[in-house]
Amino acid sequence: MGIIFLGEDELLGRKAAVKLLGPDRLNDPKAEARFRREAIAAARLKHPNIAALYEMGEHDNKPFLAIEWVEGDSLEEILQKGPLPVERAMKIIEQVLLTLDYAHGQGVVHRDVKPANLMISGQDHVTLVDFGLAFLLSEPGLTSTGVLFGTPLYLAPEMAGDDDVDGRADLYSASLVLFEMLAGSPPFPPAPPAELISQHLHASRPVLSESKPDLPAGLDPVLQKAMARDRNDRYPDGASFLLALRQAVGAAPPPPRPVLWPVVASVLSLAAIGLWLFAPRPLTPPRSPIHNPTPIATPATEGPDDWTQVGGGPDRSYQLSATVHQPEPRWNVPAQGSQTVLVAEGKLVVAGPSSLAVLDALTGKQLWRLDQGGVPLVYTWDDPSLILLNNGKLWRALTLTEGKEIWKLELPAAGPGGVLADDGYVYAAAGSTLVSFYPKDGSVAFTVELGETVQLPPVARNAGAFLALKSQVVAVDSFSEKVVWRWKTPHTPTCLTITPDDTVVVGCSEGEMANLPLLSGDPSFEGGFESAIAGVAAVQNYAAVLSQEGEVGLLAMPSSGDPYWKIVLDEEAAGPPLTDGAQVLVTTRKGEILSLQGGLVEWRLKLAGTCQSVPVPAGDWLYVLAGGKLSAYFTGGSAASPSPAEPR
Repeated sequence: MGIIFLGEDELLGRKAAVKLLGPDRLNDPKAEARFRREAIAAARLKHPNIAALYEMGEHDNKPFLAIEWVEGDSLEEILQKGPLPVERAMKIIEQVLLTLDYAHGQGVVHRDVKPANLMISGQDHVTLVDFGLAFLLSEPGLTSTGVLFGTPLYLAPEMAGDDDVDGRADLYSASLVLFEMLAGSPPFPPAPPAELISQHLHASRPVLSESKPDLPAGLDPVLQKAMARDRNDRYPDGASFLLALRQAVGAAPPPPRPVLWPVVASVLSLAAIGLWLFAPRPLTPPRSPIHNPTPIATPATEGPDDWTQVGGGPDRSYQLSATVHQPEPRWNVPAQGSQTVLVAEGKLVVAGPSSLAVLDALTGKQLWRLDQGGVPLVYTWDDPSLILLNNGKLWRALTLTEGKEIWKLELPAAGPGGVLADDGYVYAAAGSTLVSFYPKDGSVAFTVELGETVQLPPVARNAGAFLALKSQVVAVDSFSEKVVWRWKTPHTPTCLTITPDDTVVVGCSEGEMANLPLLSGDPSFEGGFESAIAGVAAVQNYAAVLSQEGEVGLLAMPSSGDPYWKIVLDEEAAGPPLTDGAQVLVTTRKGEILSLQGGLVEWRLKLAGTCQSVPVPAGDWLYVLAGGKLSAYFTGGSAASPSPAEPR
């Protein structure tokens, strides 16, 4: 699968496991692309029972990973001395199951849970290793040459077929590990891979008490359920499996938290008040705020130097850093024909169909200009920082500092755009195809045919891409490179965004809305407005929604979708809105920005003309394209105001 070295960080003096691709995969661009992508996904797993990823890099043009070195013995080495007592086996399997639940909650399936990948250190602390690499080399089943990726002795039945794999495959493997800890040998004895696969698929499961009659008999039905051939017959998650195990061995469940009845009574009283406060109101401006939630975002900064936004769709950032006070103008520059503004490393990327310019964010001074345009995304995760420019089928990478072209890529068809995702890859729509490519060099990782034309730029998170087609929303898993769920929309989607709570919000042309969890696609609520949804901005627990006919609402998200407040504006609005969870900023087609709190207009900002794009917040600054001009506003209010630059 690869080569592993024990290394040492010369600066910090700590050991690390250094992993390289195997020699037979070094010239495989797809293998290297997946290595990079899945390493970034593994880096998001921050858990005391998971080996931490220290670094990903290249040496002699070969990718490597530096991972936490875990002192101790593997469970495989420990089991060579014989079975474990029930108490010790329970302590180990509890850590394994809860760790797997955490990983599955992050959208990551290990696919190679086995004793060799469980490191046991002092006081039986368990560390699960080889996250990410299992995704790198696992496939849904046998390859064309008959080679199975994974470990056949602990392989879930669905991994030997064409079924999609989910977290229940890990739980199956964990049940075999538990059986081996208690019995001293695995349920199926070592054999050639084909024979082992046949036993996983067809053989009856051994009964633990037949070889170990001294163990609690209640373990038998629990293990039989956990080792079921059909994943639908197994425990749905590690917590359910663990609860059944505790009951089988007579272990007490974790003690409940103490209940303070006065506090409970107060909470119930507040809940009753909340039901009245948060009940939906008629679509008329209220006389007083119904609800004015506290901003949950971090405090604003004084300048845009540390701000970087990515563009091309809903992931561009429609969130305010904090509540915006009545903004003060600082400078404006001509920007005729421009349609998009992005902030990156103290610079503004201003683009339109036929031109692109990079400006200093504090002064508006032009740094360089290019007579070729498109929709920009900014890639700043490497040196040099790059602008990814999309114009029809063509994607190009330019250096942020001087506009030097690094690479270009032509897709099979034009699409509505793409998104730079948190797994380090771009997901771009090309007709009815999703294309994933690496922004550093433009190398294509994979393509997936979706069956319908993509309507909106994709959104992405946790190594998954989500796309709105003509009559459905689909989720594509970048590990399996397949569509993993589809949700049929009532009408054509008009907006798509991801909430901080890992759900997808879709709005449709007749005002319908739905909230879809990333992993299942089953809507947690379906609601709507009276006209097409023009845009949604989601922050923690809140979503600001705007319809084409001027309905604006702040909704409870992702739980119910119930409105905290909902009004109809006198003027036609353009979406999407901006929000920090308390304030909602809406731009109108006649050239104003409205600040709404609790359903009331707090202030209005008259612009130079019709707004050409959504205003872009960056700390205490707000950048607005309107009336052929780009204007900079300082929004800090109580913060110390910088000296205004000369208008240009």
